[in-house]
Amino acid sequence: MAKEEQSWKEKLGAAFGTEYNPEIHDPESVRDEVDNESSNENANTNQTLYVRIETKGRKNNPVTTVNEFEGSEDNLKDLAKILKTKCGVGGSTKDGTIIIQGRVLEKVAKFLKELGYGVKGV
Repeated sequence: MAKEEQSWKEKLGAAFGTEYNPEIHDPESVRDEVDNESSNENANTNQTLYVRIETKGRKNNPVTTVNEFEGSEDNLKDLAKILKTKCGVGGSTKDGTIIIQGRVLEKVAKFLKELGYGVKGV
């Protein structure tokens, strides 16, 4: 390929000493891969999750908790990360429970329903 015909991606790869591989770097293929992974993870979304607001033991600061998740610890952390990102707040996981900072019960319930989970406690 002549220098004039190189795409910006190839030029960038040459600058950093990496070759551009459209199978690896194509945003559409990455998006499809993520969609396939998320659909596989959400295949078992016939479970019901319990969402509620708690303040006890937190100096009266509210947190939203998601309980009764059935799945691996990695899937629990991935779901927590999605919820924290969607709500724009912090949080953590502990003993199979997702803890989201603040009173975001409605947002959490909405996103869980969009992911295909059953939601109770709203």
